[in-house]
Amino acid sequence: MLEIIRAGLFDTIQDLGRFGFRSLGVAVSGAMHQKAFAEANARLGNHPNDAALEIGQIGGVYRFHTPTFFTLSGAPKEARLNGLALSSAQVHKAKADDELFIGRSIEGVYTYLAIKGGFQTDCILNSRSMHPSLFEHPRLQKGQQLAYESHGQFEANSLPETPSGGAEEEYVLEAQRGPEFHFLLHPNLLTQLKFKVADFNRMGYRLLPSTHLKKSTKSIRSCAVFPGIVQLTPSGECIVLHRDAQVSGGYPRILVLSDESLDRLAACSRDQSVKLLLR
Repeated sequence: MLEIIRAGLFDTIQDLGRFGFRSLGVAVSGAMHQKAFAEANARLGNHPNDAALEIGQIGGVYRFHTPTFFTLSGAPKEARLNGLALSSAQVHKAKADDELFIGRSIEGVYTYLAIKGGFQTDCILNSRSMHPSLFEHPRLQKGQQLAYESHGQFEANSLPETPSGGAEEEYVLEAQRGPEFHFLLHPNLLTQLKFKVADFNRMGYRLLPSTHLKKSTKSIRSCAVFPGIVQLTPSGECIVLHRDAQVSGGYPRILVLSDESLDRLAACSRDQSVKLLLR
């Protein structure tokens, strides 16, 4: 078991996502930064869909009840095991009663704590990914215990360390035309604007400034949406839907981000500059 001694700001358990249930109104969910999630599982020799602990901008304190091996990936954070600093991108051994401290993000947002064999938490609709509509709590709470199989021996995969690259001044998000791209009055101006992340959560990211590029202020009939869709609100704001996005919406779908761009957006914190690149 991994016990939550002090929960982080937004700790959840995530895997690759929940597929095949959007017709029932169930979001896909899954790890916000899929590449970082995959790297952690690969480092441990896990199955690609093994569940990991996704930690937001501020981490917490976690106690291992039985021996295992773990690794951290994604946004770099201060990390200490029993008070000793840990390096990132390596596999570490935890003994019974070891305590792991994870601090605030140095850069980026989402960090993944993966353990050998993955966390064996509740599986709902073929996925362990937490979502407010399916789980009692929208995030992990102090005192909760996350099950895992104990491992006393393990030879870590020899994988090259992926450099973090440092924080970028501006993130470029590649996109394709969406179904309502023709709603734009001056579509070329959209890619010339410099946006900033106004606020965000697992459902989506709100980009400012408002564009005021719509031909009409009318919305469309509610229709299918999914992670990566860029909606344009009546006020001209761009809303980028992310992993916990709803399954339908009535705002024009002007763009669709690539999977790589969704990962890049997940690395952005508030006030981060982004630019849209139309392919």
